[in-house]
Amino acid sequence: MTTIEAVAGQAFGAEVTDIDLSVPLSPTEVGELRDALPRHRALRFPDQKIQPDDFVRFSMIFGRPHPHVLEHLRLEGHPEILLLTNIVEDESKPNGHNGAAFWHTDNSYEPDHASATMLYARSVPVQGGETYLCDMVAAFRDLPESRRRFLEGLTVRHRYGNRDAGAEHDAGKLKPEQKARVPEVEHELVKRHPVSGEKCLYAVAASARGIVGMPNDEATALLDELKVHCTQPKYTITQHYRVDDLFIWDTMVTMHAAAVMDVASNQSNTRIMHRISVKGYPGASGYAASQAV
Repeated sequence: MTTIEAVAGQAFGAEVTDIDLSVPLSPTEVGELRDALPRHRALRFPDQKIQPDDFVRFSMIFGRPHPHVLEHLRLEGHPEILLLTNIVEDESKPNGHNGAAFWHTDNSYEPDHASATMLYARSVPVQGGETYLCDMVAAFRDLPESRRRFLEGLTVRHRYGNRDAGAEHDAGKLKPEQKARVPEVEHELVKRHPVSGEKCLYAVAASARGIVGMPNDEATALLDELKVHCTQPKYTITQHYRVDDLFIWDTMVTMHAAAVMDVASNQSNTRIMHRISVKGYPGASGYAASQAV
């Protein structure tokens, strides 16, 4: 029987054992996992021996797999999977291995944003390669009531990349045709999770470029203030990986950042991860109808 246990001493997150993701899961297992993800924010599945087809099948439990806008980083034969690695074979063709080394929310620059993101660890460095996450539900809940009411009335403008001026790390550069596919979009600053019903601050870092009806300097100051608030240690966890770990997080109610890494020089400092982001919320009202569109 599948075991789901909260990780002791962490602000959030759980470990899932006694489950084999290389085979189709039973309806009971699927239901347990769909319930556990919004409740725990993040789930780690250790010691999973899976192939790309298995990974794609597993991802569909949580939504619709969504290929990343950076086509050149998609895994050959499996466009749903993004290849994340610090191996650089050709310096004239950088792979953006630190393209997630800042606080952000996956696909917040799209109108239909990601609902969950998952990583499968193929190669893990002896040191480094972690993922940092923060709990945006707890961060919102701890704000004064008057502040929460004010924030609930705001709409944020989002655009691909990292808003921090002069940031050392940014997302991979887009070609003109890619930029055309991800124009600026708007999201509510405070969202309600469609399954759990919890309210959270949404995507206050990176892609958040401004607030509708607010001068840019005031908007940036507010977003920066909220980013600092959300990433306090009491709201954050650090996910360390072992080879064959599969780690998934609820994208709406978290932000995350990858640890900065040097280019790989040998096996001991090589990081290879397969990533899938999905959209939609199985179990939410109207999900089945949206799948049929």
